[in-house]
Amino acid sequence: MVTGAKEDSDGRTWLPIDLNASETDPSGNPGTIVMPLVPLDGVSAYLPHSMQEMSIFEPRYKKMYNDILFSGARRFVVADLGPHLDCVADVGVVFYLEDLHDVSEETDGQVKYVCNHRIIGRVCLRLILNPSCWEDASTYLRVETSAIEDVDQKPISIEEKEKEKKEEADVMSHLEELSEIQRTLSVAQFSSDLVEHVNASRVEVGGLWTLAGLWVNYYDFLAVEREELLDDDVQDILLLHGEDIEEEDEGDEDQYEDEFTSCMRIIRHGMMTDTILVRNCTLRTCPLRSRQM
Repeated sequence: MVTGAKEDSDGRTWLPIDLNASETDPSGNPGTIVMPLVPLDGVSAYLPHSMQEMSIFEPRYKKMYNDILFSGARRFVVADLGPHLDCVADVGVVFYLEDLHDVSEETDGQVKYVCNHRIIGRVCLRLILNPSCWEDASTYLRVETSAIEDVDQKPISIEEKEKEKKEEADVMSHLEELSEIQRTLSVAQFSSDLVEHVNASRVEVGGLWTLAGLWVNYYDFLAVEREELLDDDVQDILLLHGEDIEEEDEGDEDQYEDEFTSCMRIIRHGMMTDTILVRNCTLRTCPLRSRQM
């Protein structure tokens, strides 16, 4: 574990953003590299080898894009921002800038750039070099990182290779079984020819990371579908009891509206829990849509 990092009750490890710490130099340790850091909340579904779009309007990130273009690096780290905005996950993904469009005129200056990125890998965050700038947003964060390679650390035996192939085959077999159950129940389902396009291997395109991305998209779809059904149910309730609500005085109506909004917030939070857990587990167990920043 990185020095100063803390593990939460869900087993996720967080690197604190110490606003009182002075700017420090990189350690220079072998295998480390310094990159810009973009902390964002709820981005643990960003997976290697996927494409992601971002809209840029904050001055510090305008500067960051100018810098990575000028240097030719074209890359930066995106990591989950902690719930109290004072820490970042110790594992992030590397965004590589593929394309950038200046949309200042079209948006009346509200958005500077719309950028397309390819996620090219994962890194472990070792040390935030300038944490004090996080609060005043005077510039972007910089972090020292080390790469996480999706390769075996040592040669594996023939027996281990056979075991690995069997485990990959088991994953695909379970996926086919799940698809059949989905079709039987007439619920949202994977395409019947899915197994022809993806597998559980470590290839960049169509491999395990692609499969993980499909699961994230599936749970996103289910969450949206459930929210739409919930909204329909709420509308039915309002129509059914609308006359009763109209008979109440304005003060009581405001009270009911506040209580209703509070209940809806609780219901939606519970409804989204499964999706959030899947996203968090995806990045962690395999040791992140258009966003604005």
